[in-house]
Amino acid sequence: MSDLTVNASTTFANTLNAISGVTTSTNSESSTTSSDLISDFSTIMMIMLLGSMSSQSSSDTSSDYSMGMNMNQLMAPLMLTLLEQLTSKNIEEATAADVTPTIKDDDLISGSAKPSGMPAQGPITQGCHSRHIGIDIGVSIGTKIKSTMDGEVVYAGWNNEGYGNLVIVKNGKFSTYYGHLSKIPVNVGDKVAAGDVIGLSGSTGNSTGPHLHYEVRINGSAVDPTKYMPI
Repeated sequence: MSDLTVNASTTFANTLNAISGVTTSTNSESSTTSSDLISDFSTIMMIMLLGSMSSQSSSDTSSDYSMGMNMNQLMAPLMLTLLEQLTSKNIEEATAADVTPTIKDDDLISGSAKPSGMPAQGPITQGCHSRHIGIDIGVSIGTKIKSTMDGEVVYAGWNNEGYGNLVIVKNGKFSTYYGHLSKIPVNVGDKVAAGDVIGLSGSTGNSTGPHLHYEVRINGSAVDPTKYMPI
């Protein structure tokens, strides 16, 4: 048996053991990745190819050529097995990546991690568009404004960018903005639950009349709040 064939067999055995270690280990994280295994797979194929070429170019030993061919035939089904396991592992890794939550447990305050529902009952007088991030909800001055998610108050006070009296509640990647308030009963650092009153509606800041300006942001980027409201 040639040295190349021995190397191919050894590399294959080591790779197959690595796969077995990955697929059977459920309580500890393995350092072997699919990219490592694919590299080994490529090495085996290259060794087999070189072995075959070496056997064919040998002029004095027809038995070596026969041995090389027999070993390649023997290795073929094993290579298919390795390829199947590599494919399975890649699928598992891709699936695991897809279902990994964007919000880490450490980032969550508790309970509802994302906004849901309306902060106050009233008609939507202006929707979300390129020149107006968030929505306006028509309510009379003094209406109780409720947080739409569990979280922490990270801003509570006057805002000079047009919001007037503004409260921002944050939980992980989500932030909810409540603008034009007449009164703010919460402070920065307060923990609130969905449904807790975080302000009273008003017409402060750049406002043409009593209403609530409500925004939902994900990692700082505004999205349409109606996506988190019941139809």
